[in-house]
Amino acid sequence: MISQKEIKQYLNKVKKNCPYSLRRRLSAELESAISDYAEENPDKTIEDLISRFGEADKYAEEYITEMSAAERTRILRKGKTIITAATIGIAVIVLIVASTAAWIIYDDHRTDDAYTEIYVTDHGVIER
Repeated sequence: MISQKEIKQYLNKVKKNCPYSLRRRLSAELESAISDYAEENPDKTIEDLISRFGEADKYAEEYITEMSAAERTRILRKGKTIITAATIGIAVIVLIVASTAAWIIYDDHRTDDAYTEIYVTDHGVIER
């Protein structure tokens, strides 16, 4: 009988060999197929599962090649778009923080001359 731990290990190996943007889809489809297989064949072992679905690294490779080129390109492009947007967002935040820090330093330096020094002596208060 195939244990849930063995199934999870197999799924994790498959996901490691798949581009990030395809992992969720591949994992959902494969998990459903394995679940159906395990229910229909309760006496099967992990070796039977591997012979049915193939080695984990090969499964991901075959899954990707069986997709249409247009669909594969669309999904991979979407992943790149998300990474690009996140990178731009982080760059904008860094730019805002750097600009704010520069403005604070500039403003602090500009107003340094506005302070009046006060000295207290035995003869009274002297301002400079």
